Amino acid sequence: MADLNYDNKAMRQAMTDAFLYWLKEVGVDGYRCDVAGEVPDDYWQQTIPVLRQANPALFMLAEAEHAPHRNTDCFAMSYGWSFHSLMNEIAAGKAGANDVYEWLKKDRATFAKGYHMHFITNHDENSWNGTEYERLGDAVDALAVLAFTFDGMPLIYSGQESAMNKRLTFFEKDTIDWGNYEKAPFYTTLLDLKHRNKALWNGPAGGKLTRLASSDDKSVFAFYREKDGQRVVVILNLSKKPKSFTLDVTPIAGDYTDLFAQKSVKLASSNQSFELKAWEYLVFELN
Repeated sequence: MADLNYDNKAMRQAMTDAFLYWLKEVGVDGYRCDVAGEVPDDYWQQTIPVLRQANPALFMLAEAEHAPHRNTDCFAMSYGWSFHSLMNEIAAGKAGANDVYEWLKKDRATFAKGYHMHFITNHDENSWNGTEYERLGDAVDALAVLAFTFDGMPLIYSGQESAMNKRLTFFEKDTIDWGNYEKAPFYTTLLDLKHRNKALWNGPAGGKLTRLASSDDKSVFAFYREKDGQRVVVILNLSKKPKSFTLDVTPIAGDYTDLFAQKSVKLASSNQSFELKAWEYLVFELN
């Protein structure tokens, strides 16, 4: 970004006027603010309320992970950089299921409002640090399921629906081989679930994430989210080894549909047994 002088009141006003132009004259309804953490907090705190007067439904996304952005009602959503890093560590065997829960507790204590955008790849990661297949290997789908059902909004990046395993050139035109869109059914299934089931809606519109206790909490991350009688249960083996374990399903007993297998599942036993292959996952939707 340009090295702008935010001590200059005229510059600040010009920047605000540019925001307002696109809101009023073009009808833009949201902004993704690049490197938002390099802009002084007080600029956002002064400017965003003015922008919301022009459009009360304005959506603001910060490409940063900075608590004052959200805790002061400036941005609705921020990039989940730390969770993305954690997923990279999980795929590399350097972190596990308990670390996911610890991240969630710390995040809830840090951010009082808004929510994160979660991703397994984006334009920076793909070009500079490698494709999701380079970084995550066999864990790609499991971690995508986690990102798309977790407490936040998922990002899907160009080429994910085609299993693109190519680093796109960052500053030059580059092309994607869309092929037969082999991952489109996978992501469509996850996004359809998120749209229709209130449990996975964003922020306060969705359900709180509650972890389920298992007999192997180091490797298994199981949780449910529930809102207005709608419930989604997610069970993930976040390891490269097959796992046999029991899960206390007492809080979520009921009849479900297995989202990907499209078969009926009954959760009834207080300690129900499960077997998951390496990086396998289950997503259940309450009937």
